[in-house]
Amino acid sequence: MTRQFNDDTHRYYAGDVEYLNFSYFWELYTEIYLPRLPQIEEGSRYGKEMHKILEDNIFVKSKNYTHPSIYFVEDYLNNWATKNICDENLCNHSCRKGSCSNDIEKEMKLWNDDLLIAGTIDLIFGQREKIILLADYKTSKEIDRERCTFQLAFYDLLLCNSYMESNVKQEYSQNREYIIFHLPIDDNEYIAYKDLYSVINISKEDIEKAKNIILEYLQDRKTRREKTLEKLDLDDFYNLEELQLVESQISKLETRSKILKDLLFESMKSKDIHTIDYKEMKVTSIKSKDSVRVTIKRS
Repeated sequence: MTRQFNDDTHRYYAGDVEYLNFSYFWELYTEIYLPRLPQIEEGSRYGKEMHKILEDNIFVKSKNYTHPSIYFVEDYLNNWATKNICDENLCNHSCRKGSCSNDIEKEMKLWNDDLLIAGTIDLIFGQREKIILLADYKTSKEIDRERCTFQLAFYDLLLCNSYMESNVKQEYSQNREYIIFHLPIDDNEYIAYKDLYSVINISKEDIEKAKNIILEYLQDRKTRREKTLEKLDLDDFYNLEELQLVESQISKLETRSKILKDLLFESMKSKDIHTIDYKEMKVTSIKSKDSVRVTIKRS
């Protein structure tokens, strides 16, 4: 089976089947539609480049880039290995000198054929047979802990019956820990907010709860997929799924639009204002309907 990853759209395939990645799962689960276009917004571009810097330099002797985040991650991993892996009688904590035998996998792309999910895990560290640390990097200034928990839970499911792009099967210890490296940067200059660096631990209990929700959703999606394929083809299923997202977002926007219009009408009424021009939009008070009409100016 041929496995492929499209870096522009961040889509994963195995043969002709598209596997669900975490970002799209989160859209479906939260019903927040983000157009899947082959472009990267400025903020995410910096985050992606910082991920690349970390991938290329963590535990690499001849570093091609120096950044405080690299040493922050390395120090944490060394301390974690000393606590969880090293035998003081055998190695005298020599892992702090880089000589301890640890597996480290960076930006690991994995496919789970049972669940039809795929993703790229920022960091897997430890010893496969004994204990592993599953980690994700976040460079934004604010952290959505719920989303981070679901992301690590999604990756935890990936580690069960997982395959690399080369079709090599991967196996990992069930003894796992989960963390987020919060490494906020200034998007313009890669300036590190070192005082804000932190490590967020996600409990095994929270991971299991999130995994159960994900598995329930995936089972429901599988059922809907199978019913669709009885009448239509696979592309139709993907189009229906995305259409449902779009329609849900339209409904939410219409509700929000009505609230904003009502607020504007009350304010305009109290100030006896009939029309407001704002950028390419004209807002007109309609007293007979006790509402406002929004007109978009066309050039």
